Amino acid sequence: ELVLDYSYYYSPKKEKYEIAFLFDCIRTGEGIFPIITAMNNFKISGSFFINGEFMSINRVLTKIISEFDFEVGNMFQYYVNLTDNNFMIDKTFIRQGLSINEENFFKITGKNFLPYWHAPMFSFNETIIKYANESGYTHVSYNLDSLDWVSLMNRELKEEYYMSSANLIERILSNLKPGQVIKINTGKNFIIRDDWLFNDFE
Repeated sequence: ELVLDYSYYYSPKKEKYEIAFLFDCIRTGEGIFPIITAMNNFKISGSFFINGEFMSINRVLTKIISEFDFEVGNMFQYYVNLTDNNFMIDKTFIRQGLSINEENFFKITGKNFLPYWHAPMFSFNETIIKYANESGYTHVSYNLDSLDWVSLMNRELKEEYYMSSANLIERILSNLKPGQVIKINTGKNFIIRDDWLFNDFE
């Protein structure tokens, strides 16, 4: 097994000064146009990670994303927790989940994913990383969660995790460090919030 300390995935690289945006395309895509518009206005890039469910719901948006100068990576075919004990995760399952998703992306866009992926829900272990590496994919993680996914209905989380968009932005800005990767969702994904960070991305 590949053995790496988890800080390898979550600690900013000290030699880098850039801030990176990682956009998750999970189910819905209400935020795609506000995000792309802001990125064009400020002439910045970012990395979009797309899964099978998003592509099946949003074929047109998937093609639009591919037409810009963004990095587009693989987020697996299924949006499931790969570390859940209910799943029998082996090399074939990981390889098929990545390859089927890539095939569908190519059918829609005529392009290939870059050789980057991240596990759905960022749930992974060393074995999953190793199997994906053997399929040609390098795993990407984040180190600053925007918390834009926290719903009014998340009873299992402390109340302070739910914040307005203005407070989410203030939290992000106050926690910025060189080399950070900031995770942002591109859609509502059927959760309940009073406002949405992607509408205030600019």
